[in-house]
Amino acid sequence: IDEFFDRVFTEGIGNVLHKPVAAKEILTLSRKLITRENIFGLKNHIENIRTLKKISINKSTQIMPAIKVIGEHMSAWGFEIENVTMLNLILNEMIINAVYHAHGLTEQKLRREAVTLEEGKFVEIGFGCSTSQLGISVTDFNGKLTQSRILESMNNVVVQKKLLDEAFEKGLDITDLISETGRGLDLVRQIATEYYFIIERNKRTEIILL
Repeated sequence: IDEFFDRVFTEGIGNVLHKPVAAKEILTLSRKLITRENIFGLKNHIENIRTLKKISINKSTQIMPAIKVIGEHMSAWGFEIENVTMLNLILNEMIINAVYHAHGLTEQKLRREAVTLEEGKFVEIGFGCSTSQLGISVTDFNGKLTQSRILESMNNVVVQKKLLDEAFEKGLDITDLISETGRGLDLVRQIATEYYFIIERNKRTEIILL
């Protein structure tokens, strides 16, 4: 995708399928785009889902314990994750963004402060599986994320990689080139078979990893 991301970014393309394209994936996506049916929730992405669990958190200190619970359930369901550290890092980034950025607490995140969300506010983490597929979702109920923000963050990652490659080749200092912007999105791209950012403006945002 990096090779033609300029087009994705400038044209605002919302869905990208990787070759070889799985018939099930393109049929599912086509059906959802045509019918505009509800695409929130893992049950609408995992066929014949057999187990679905949810965890609600309203404090940043609850993030790591929630990730531990998810890992324990994955093992109990018989799924072996090749890179557990990578998955935990991705979940940590996703949930941190949902707790901090989605609730206007970016400055607190930068200062690495522990936070408690306002009364009635929370982030919901869903995780479930079929016999052959595992899925995880992270939902905030503010809906502040936008398609342009997602594409901009991904574009930043693509540009940064190019600059880092050039700097390595020339033996230059890379300190000023390293940025955390878009790191979570880049990690998602590396590990997920499919991933979706679903937004209901000013109501909720759900990130789904399959």
